[in-house]
Amino acid sequence: SLWLSEHWNGSGVQGHRPDRVSYWTSSDNAIARWSPAFSARVRAEVEVYIIAHGNEDASAGNYIVRHAGGETAATVRLDQGQKSRGWHPLGTFDFAGVPGEGLELRKTGGAMYRAAAARFGVHGGSGQVIQSIVVDTLNAGPLTEPNPWKPVDTTFPDIAGHKHEYAIRRLANRGYFAATAQGRFNPDNSMNRLEFVYLLVHAIDSLGEPRVPGAMPLDPANDISESMQRAQGLRLISSSDETLHLTIAELESMIDQAVEQTRPGVIWIDSRRRRVQGDQLRIATRADAAVALWWFVEEVIESGPPVGEWQLTFIEEFLGKDLDTDVWRSEAGAPGHIMSSRWPENVEVSGGFLRLLTKKESRAGKAWTSGNVWTRSFKQQYGYFEARLRCGNSTGLNNAFWLMNKDIRPGDLQFEIDMTEARHPNQNLISVHDWADEHAVDSELVVTEESTSEHFHVYAAEWTPTRVVFYFNGRKLREVRHDYCHAPSPIRLSSAVGSFAGRVTDALDGTAMEVDYVRVFMPADRRIRGSEEPAAVE
Repeated sequence: SLWLSEHWNGSGVQGHRPDRVSYWTSSDNAIARWSPAFSARVRAEVEVYIIAHGNEDASAGNYIVRHAGGETAATVRLDQGQKSRGWHPLGTFDFAGVPGEGLELRKTGGAMYRAAAARFGVHGGSGQVIQSIVVDTLNAGPLTEPNPWKPVDTTFPDIAGHKHEYAIRRLANRGYFAATAQGRFNPDNSMNRLEFVYLLVHAIDSLGEPRVPGAMPLDPANDISESMQRAQGLRLISSSDETLHLTIAELESMIDQAVEQTRPGVIWIDSRRRRVQGDQLRIATRADAAVALWWFVEEVIESGPPVGEWQLTFIEEFLGKDLDTDVWRSEAGAPGHIMSSRWPENVEVSGGFLRLLTKKESRAGKAWTSGNVWTRSFKQQYGYFEARLRCGNSTGLNNAFWLMNKDIRPGDLQFEIDMTEARHPNQNLISVHDWADEHAVDSELVVTEESTSEHFHVYAAEWTPTRVVFYFNGRKLREVRHDYCHAPSPIRLSSAVGSFAGRVTDALDGTAMEVDYVRVFMPADRRIRGSEEPAAVE
């Protein structure tokens, strides 16, 4: 078995075989142990597999062979940066078949060290190797501990199996609904117009702000007067007890009016109108109201650029039966930094979604395949970029929405902006990379309240000449200052297998990163906020 201490991280670089992973550390406190668990006295040749992945690995470590046979522990110092990728011998040792024997690595210096596999060649009576034991499976240490996180999941006993259960649960998770005193939702009870407008107005008030699950009461008795005054001021109601009977068209008019007067400049694209058209939705009950409110939360509260005047420069809804190859390119090949090769065959469009499929299949020297697409001709410098996507439901898969100017113009510096590298079950990694000269990155790993793989979420970034502001479901997460992201970039959507995204297991086979839409905006006057520098679209 392989045991890793704290300070180790999963890597996208494969180990000694295409289906085996590797790990890296930059900490001198890191320890790795390979234990062959011999059951009897043996003499064995000990080898270690070196990754040797670029200049960043030019560091040294002490390999300590723990064994018996009347010898003390033998220490071998190996400079990983001076070795080629492959197996490297450490010597031949006698083992007593007792616990604690094997190979141990202690990193002692330099920028980075990698760990993959150890091999023990057991000698027979003639001194020849008769059995080779490879230790490459991580099954002990912090990286194997189960994720204790559980998603927010507010539910009610009376909505199980209801056709609108999903919308009700999602709103409750976001704090738009709370249980009655009896802990119920009463989905089929009627809702009057004032109650619905109360929820709508408070949703608008929360635009861009974090919400606390259970924060809003279902029966807003305390705020009823203020809510009615605001609703009447917006001309959304005429009386407090009017029964709620709204069609989609009436709801659209109500929302347009409320948003324009409360949050001017907010863009409502309404891409999901195709899913709730005409009289398919007539709002009369609490459950109906939940569907309408969830639709509004998705389209206005959680999506779209910050308040202000913007214009839409790119939109992709994936409504066809195949990827539009006039708009998108697909990768065909095997990037060296991940455990999967990427192919057009792993890209699927159906039902209004793009799916980047993950398959366990050997191709181009990799044990897995995944997908990667980017815009063929569309590039934009600065603006607001967003996508609504859902991760594959297994660890070990990186689900990315990002920008990178790989086609460098004279005078440009290469950079990367990751709106997200999302991972099952709850991770959202947001980053800005400086790829000029020595690689530098400003990253933050954000833990989501809801599952990244059970639900779709909106990931976005506003990019200006001096900063990148990241958003998740319409809420600002963080701001990164920069002085090097100054070139038009295509939009990129990709999936990748690697232990940097969690443990890689066969559960990955058949999973997919799913994308609902991609939208890009620029300020209506083509001037970036806080700067005279114009946004550029190629």
